[in-house]
Amino acid sequence: MGVTKNMSKENELLLAESVNGNVFTTPEVIRFIAQLASKEVEGVGDLSSKLVDLFTSKSKHVSVEAHEDLLKIEVSISVFHGYKAIDVARKVQFAISEALKINFELEDVHVDVVIKESIIPPSFGEE
Repeated sequence: MGVTKNMSKENELLLAESVNGNVFTTPEVIRFIAQLASKEVEGVGDLSSKLVDLFTSKSKHVSVEAHEDLLKIEVSISVFHGYKAIDVARKVQFAISEALKINFELEDVHVDVVIKESIIPPSFGEE
């Protein structure tokens, strides 16, 4: 099933309809799941030094938009030096799509990944 905006409540997204009622979520929940999924991908660095960004809706690293039956997500990442950036970005796309499929049964998800920077891993130079 796709996702649509709830016209009666401005900031909610309709996930499922049934005879028993509807299931809604907010862009903040989608954003949080996308952030967690991207951070689990090997090679993704922490674009924000503030842990609070991960747990608030104020993070500017993930945007969420609903267009008819399509959920569009844009996530900005940093990639650790030594990893092939395009492969990391593709893994982030897959991880986010899978997380939303598992959590919300969403199939129509478009994930854009913006590689904002290449950073040196914390363990760089250690042997």
